[in-house]
Amino acid sequence: MNIYNRILWSELKMTNVTVSVQPKPDLPAFVFRVMNIMELGRGKRTVMLGDIDAPLECVQMKYKNPLAMPERIGCTNLIYTNGCGFAIVNVPKAIDAYCKFYRHASDELIVEKIVPDVLRPGDFLSFKKLRESDTKHTIETFRAIDMKQHLALDKRSSAES
Repeated sequence: MNIYNRILWSELKMTNVTVSVQPKPDLPAFVFRVMNIMELGRGKRTVMLGDIDAPLECVQMKYKNPLAMPERIGCTNLIYTNGCGFAIVNVPKAIDAYCKFYRHASDELIVEKIVPDVLRPGDFLSFKKLRESDTKHTIETFRAIDMKQHLALDKRSSAES
């Protein structure tokens, strides 16, 4: 039935057709560790980034569409010391595994997102495309916090005061 030049949904239903909708798989991100930060004055700084060694279950080996890494974020210049990074599917899990292996972190490790303004050496930056064909990308910053060491520092500071 066509009312006011519109087709009703009940007219379009077909009994022999099933529709299946599945979300697209999440695009991998390229993760770097902040090696050093140099403050240049007047609100400008330079950040040196290095690769992380992620476990193989987090790394997507065959990623066809590489991402052009940005040279700066706002007033922050970026310097890449190692390479182009690994295409990592699950970023928090890869950061968790990296910290437990290289920093000997406890099981109470928490990976949190932070704002880029409070970036310090030891934090992680990830670059990810919005869509497969898009040239725009998102930037996320992460910090790994070992709660066991954090609680030990709190107890020591309360005992001193």
